[in-house]
Amino acid sequence: MTRTPAAAYGLWELEADNKYLAYRVQDGAEFPLAAYFGELVNGRLTWTRLYASNGQTLGNFVTVHGNEALFRISRSEVRPANNFAIIAVELAQPFRSRVLVAEDPSRVLIRAQHIGLFLVLR
Repeated sequence: MTRTPAAAYGLWELEADNKYLAYRVQDGAEFPLAAYFGELVNGRLTWTRLYASNGQTLGNFVTVHGNEALFRISRSEVRPANNFAIIAVELAQPFRSRVLVAEDPSRVLIRAQHIGLFLVLR
């Protein structure tokens, strides 16, 4: 019998004991993106799916900047992003998203990292 390994998640506390961002993590491989926004409402933690882990969208969580979560993602709202793009998602209803860094058709965005005031793209 083969067992599928359980997905591992990271947790970013957005607001102490009240708001959270949970995101799927995995070592260097590309994997389906999954991210959830959690908020304490009437003493109960509720989760809203930002991205579903369905195999259609690959990518990873980059950072939180202001009231937005940044994701390196294999498709944008408009079309597939084979070389990856950076999407910013508002961390409040209705969770609007925008393209922060568009896909470059001649270069693959391998990694994005938030260092100080900079978003470093590689």
